[in-house]
Amino acid sequence: MTNKSLFQLSVSFFTVMLLAASCTSEDGPTTEADTAAINTIWSTYVSSLEAGDIDAWLSLWTQDGVQMPPNEAPVIGKDQLRQRNGAAFNLDTAVSKRTPTLCLGVNLKIGFSAHKH
Repeated sequence: MTNKSLFQLSVSFFTVMLLAASCTSEDGPTTEADTAAINTIWSTYVSSLEAGDIDAWLSLWTQDGVQMPPNEAPVIGKDQLRQRNGAAFNLDTAVSKRTPTLCLGVNLKIGFSAHKH
């Protein structure tokens, strides 16, 4: 085995180990209360997008929350989040398109919700 192959194998192994470790929970298994809390957040997220309610959407963010849009500078804090995303919430709510949304939480889920375009 060449040094390059050995290096690539080592990097792959450590990457898999890091990913596996990041998916474990120190607090034990997911409880019904955890699942209910996650579902409440998801429901608020979806309904805020469907209703065009930026205030409800912003309620899901902390004051120092960071949005990392692709190929753009980070958007930091609720004021900047409102400024950057406000126009999307002002669109006609009757015009929507179902777009897949990946949600990473206690369990990996792929959900579909209505996003205005």
